[in-house]
Parts: sequence; C-alpha cells; structure tokens
Amino acid sequence: MKGVNNDAIGKLGVLLVDDDRFARESLRRLLSKLGFENITTAVDGKEALEFLGKNEIDLLLTDINMPHMGGLELLKSIRCGCNDVDRGLRTIIVTALTDVNILGLAISLDVNGFVNKPFKPLEVIQEMLKVFAEDNADLRDKSYYLDCSTDPKNPETATSASSENGEKPAASEVELLSVFGLQPGMLLAEDVTGRSGDLLLSKGFLLTQRSINRLIELGEVVTQKKYQVKILTDQVALFHQHLQLT
Repeated sequence: MKGVNNDAIGKLGVLLVDDDRFARESLRRLLSKLGFENITTAVDGKEALEFLGKNEIDLLLTDINMPHMGGLELLKSIRCGCNDVDRGLRTIIVTALTDVNILGLAISLDVNGFVNKPFKPLEVIQEMLKVFAEDNADLRDKSYYLDCSTDPKNPETATSASSENGEKPAASEVELLSVFGLQPGMLLAEDVTGRSGDLLLSKGFLLTQRSINRLIELGEVVTQKKYQVKILTDQVALFHQHLQLT
C-alpha cells in the first residue's frame, strides 16, 4: 500500500458497517488475518456517522441496504461534511456488482472502491491496495454532493455542467475515446449504462480521476467500449478544477 507498510497496517483505523452480523463479523475476521488490529463495527449508517463524529479512522467499508441510514446516505453525509467528519474519508461500498444503479450513485458520490458481495478474500485485499494507493485529493464542492441522489429508484446521477453564472460550459465537439483515453475535466456526452441496460452515469457528468478509475474497474459491467465525451475549454476546466479541491 502506498505510504502503508506492514508495520503500519495494525495502526490503521477501520470501520465496518453492516446490519448483517454474519457478514460484518466475517469481514472483521478477514481484516484481522490481514494484520488490521484497530477495527470497529456499526450496524447502520446512523450509528457509523455518530462514531465518525467523535473518532478518526482511515477506512470505511459499508453495506448499502441497512435500517435508519443506508450506505449511500452515509457516504453522502460524509462527502457533505456532516458531523465534522473528514470529507475525504476513504470509503469502500460492499455491494453486488450487478446493482448498476447503486454503482452509479456511489461513483457520483466519489466512492473510493467496491467490494463484490458476497466478498472473496483476494478481492478484498486487492481493493484495499488500490484504495490506499489512489490519490484522494480530488473531492468536489459540498454543494455538488448535496444534489446527489441516493435512491436507486431515481438513479440519474448528478452532473457538474454549469459555470459560476449558471451558463452551460463551452466544450469541444464530441470525441469518442476508450476508457483509458478519458481524462479529468471531460464531460460525458451520452448516458453510460450497464449490460442490463440500467443507468450508471448520466450525460453531462464531469469526470474526475477517481470516477475514471471506477469505470476502469467496472469494465465488465459497462456496455460502452468507447465513451462519447466533450472536452471543456481551458477557462471552464480550470473553474471545475477549482470546484474539486477540498
């Protein structure tokens, strides 16, 4: 892990959130075997948010469907800075990768990664390695996250395609790129869907390096082999770059 050696793993604080006791304890035991010693658990998002308001941790792993407050609502609260929680807290969503609408909403909330449910030890290890190696500085302004949906039944993802005066940002003609050609600051020029036909990301979504990383990880889930994108002019791109700073 970038900046994390084996000796430091035991000192990292991890919070596991799941209302299923068996799943919660199974993941806790797995992390313990990997060397993590400072592990706390919570049964839902509300309990987790209360804990995070009083304690600092390094990584959050959360389920989606829980009573009182689900995983997406918890992630949104964190990104909005509720309870004075670190907005940049590294967060992994535990969910089935077939739940395309949920994946899209989590990407819109700048999730750091996914663990497929039911999880496998090797997948958990690999995902945690990627999460700690990823640059975690490209958060957007709080107002953006406030507009994000957490309802899978209303999956249209938030877009960032407005300038400071409310005008539509100037952009180039549409270009067709592979996922590896995408760059931060590009706008999706068409909806991105999963193989089931469900919406993943909406047209107009502003790409960050974090969201591009998630699209690369979900390559087998996404329909598109090529992405239609628009490239913002330098002036507007700089504006959006400013929005993404914490």
